[in-house]
Amino acid sequence: MAREYRGSRTPGPQLRGDRYTRRVKLELAVVSVVGAFVWIFALIGVFSVASTVASGGAESARSDRLLLSPVLEAAGADIATLPRFPDASRREYQSEVYGDLVITEIEYVTGSDEETVRSFYREAAVRGGWTITDVTLDRGEWVYSLRSGDRRGIIEIEPQADLIEIDIELSEPSSRRGLVTDR
Repeated sequence: MAREYRGSRTPGPQLRGDRYTRRVKLELAVVSVVGAFVWIFALIGVFSVASTVASGGAESARSDRLLLSPVLEAAGADIATLPRFPDASRREYQSEVYGDLVITEIEYVTGSDEETVRSFYREAAVRGGWTITDVTLDRGEWVYSLRSGDRRGIIEIEPQADLIEIDIELSEPSSRRGLVTDR
């Protein structure tokens, strides 16, 4: 029995056969998975906002800023002599060897106020055995240049929207790595 095909007067293979059906099914599966992730993240956001509202608005503006901080912590380690600010989240971490030097870069964010963060790092640098060799303020970003023997460090503290971004760069001989384990 011959089948009729729309747009064709002669029987023949259907142009939209199994490959097309598989492709449509795959596209629907991808869209479904992406949609599920969107819903999950939307619900997480709704629950975070709902818990803030349920507290009767008693939480400070600092709590509202923390809702904007990253949920996931970047893998890496903290620097023993330049500790992480107490409520900061590690957003980026990179450590590479260049010849006989190790360059470590870490970025943190916090919802605390800028002066508190700056004070913490000034005191932490001195406690960690660092000498602050220079302090500059350029377009709202505070930059502290540090030295401790053959090690060099830079701490940059800059407001970003409602958060404070803290960038730490450490340069040290590869024989002396000043990192601690992840917390």
